[in-house]
Amino acid sequence: MTSAGIYKMIELIILFGAVVGFCVWQLRSVTKLQREQSEDQQQQSDESARHLER
Repeated sequence: MTSAGIYKMIELIILFGAVVGFCVWQLRSVTKLQREQSEDQQQQSDESARHLER
């Protein structure tokens, strides 16, 4: 394999790694937002249940 071919392979691996890294970062962000929304909804339902008990 020529040195140009090696550099192309390295460039491809780095580019693929960057794309996969971006996807993982976005997936973690969306998961965190969903978890926070779920916790907020749980707190709101707990508060309204306590409000009804009074």
